[in-house]
Amino acid sequence: MMRIILAGFLGAIALFVWGFLSWEVLPFHSKSLRTLPNEDSVVAVLRSGNVESGTYIIPGMADEKGGAEAKKAQVEKMKRGPVAMLHYSNTGYADGDAMYLIKGFLVYFFAAMVAASMLGKLSWSLAAKYSARVRFIMTIGIFLAIAARLSDWAFFGYGTGITLTLAVDDIVGWTLAGLLIAWRMKPLMAKTI
Repeated sequence: MMRIILAGFLGAIALFVWGFLSWEVLPFHSKSLRTLPNEDSVVAVLRSGNVESGTYIIPGMADEKGGAEAKKAQVEKMKRGPVAMLHYSNTGYADGDAMYLIKGFLVYFFAAMVAASMLGKLSWSLAAKYSARVRFIMTIGIFLAIAARLSDWAFFGYGTGITLTLAVDDIVGWTLAGLLIAWRMKPLMAKTI
């Protein structure tokens, strides 16, 4: 168990450092995220409506009590547009907010521990080579990029630019994490009696 915790910690460090480089140093995200031209007006409307923190969609979901007419009205609004998904926090984030960073690191830590645990379940023949263990963890990043990022693009209308950027982030991040996790998770020899 201790080797899984250590491997998870090392993997989380790799993911965290890659996230910092990707978001703060490299130009990936600044090219794929846009700013509304009338951002101040939109923010003023949100503040004046006392909107609770949460995730919202436009148009809103049809109320089940409204029946077929409410559903039909929602479909018409979707056809007419605009369509949006808004992740909203009415409290905001301070630059370098420690809790924001700690929560992110803990998510990486638990995810990397799961990856290390999965790697630890592989047979000796599959996990004997370091490169095979790295590829296994990298495959988790590829799976995440396809299952999560591309499904957000397909079902929720995420822009192609941010979808591809986040998918590359997942693959590169998990490949880097794989370098450390695979180093720490050498396969254990089966005990012979």
